[in-house]
Amino acid sequence: MELIDCFRNIYIYKLIAGITYGDRITMFPKILYWETSDYLGTRTILNRLVSGTVFCNIKSQSNPKSLATSAGTYCSIISNDLESNLVKILAPSGKIVVVNSNYLCTIGRVGYEKFKLTNLGKAGNSCKLGWRSTVRGVAMNPVDHPHGGRTKTNSPERSPWGWIAKHNK
Repeated sequence: MELIDCFRNIYIYKLIAGITYGDRITMFPKILYWETSDYLGTRTILNRLVSGTVFCNIKSQSNPKSLATSAGTYCSIISNDLESNLVKILAPSGKIVVVNSNYLCTIGRVGYEKFKLTNLGKAGNSCKLGWRSTVRGVAMNPVDHPHGGRTKTNSPERSPWGWIAKHNK
């Protein structure tokens, strides 16, 4: 049962930084407050965590939205109010979000934080990831873009209404 949960966590959810192949991961353990670093990758409920804990992949069972799922991101708990059943979270954007304390989260931060630093090489590799290339307006024809055409004249580029589009300040 433990290995199936481990496979489910790693396959469905993002990889957590600090977890290596072969580590055992369980769902909903009883976590002692001072040992949260020993439970990297564990799915648990927010009301079991103490303030200052770093976690990611916040999701409720009814709401398909989730927080802190991209590479290298994490959230942290600011305050946990057990009476009102609400938790204040510092989101990766810097905003303070108030959520229900019964939301699920994964302890630790999402791995592969150097994803943005990778060099894809050529435009075809980025197209395979779903990123389309953009063409500069200057390289287009005049019918396609206001800045297009007029490559052999010395007149400044103009907007469709005749105003000078680019000028020195």
